[in-house]
Amino acid sequence: MHNLLYLFDSRVTAWVQAWPSWLYQPMIAITNVGQPLTIILFAAGMFVWSVWQGRVKMMTASGIVLVTIIVSTALKLITHRGRPETEYAANMMFQTFSFPSGHAVAATVGFGFLAYIAWISLPQPWNVVLGLAAIIFGLLVCVSRIYLGAHYPSDVVGGILLGLIGLFIIVYVVKPLS
Repeated sequence: MHNLLYLFDSRVTAWVQAWPSWLYQPMIAITNVGQPLTIILFAAGMFVWSVWQGRVKMMTASGIVLVTIIVSTALKLITHRGRPETEYAANMMFQTFSFPSGHAVAATVGFGFLAYIAWISLPQPWNVVLGLAAIIFGLLVCVSRIYLGAHYPSDVVGGILLGLIGLFIIVYVVKPLS
C-alpha cells in the first residue's frame, strides 16, 4: 500500500509541477485567497448572521463548516505526516503537518457550501454561473497546494474527502435552505 501511495504522489506531483512557471503567481494568489482562515471568517460571519436572523439550520450548517476544519487540524496532529521537502513548504508562515490538506478541506466544504447556496437561492442562470465558479475556485485551491509543493496529492485527496463529508452533512442532513 505504501508503494502505491508513493507512486500516486510522485506521479501526480511530477505532472502538476511540470505545468508552466507563469502559473506560479496566480497559484500563490489562489492559495492565499483559499486558505482556511478565509473560509473560517466566511463561516463565522454566516454563523453570526444566522443567529441574528434566527435561522437555526443555517447556523448549524455554518458550524459544521467550522467543525470540519477543526477536525482536519486534529487529524494533522494525529497523523504527523511531514510536508514535501520543497522551498515553498520550508518557508510557510505556519509550520504544520501535511495530512490532510487544510486548504483542501476548507475549500471543499466552504466553496461547496457557497455553490450549494448559489444553486438553491439564486435565479437561473446565476445559480449555475456562481455555483460553478465556486466549485472551480475550490478545485483550483486544491491543485495550487500540489503545484506550489505545500502538499502531497494524497494530502489533498484526503482533505477533499473530509470536506465532502462535511458538505454531505450540510446538504443532506441539515438541509439549511429547505
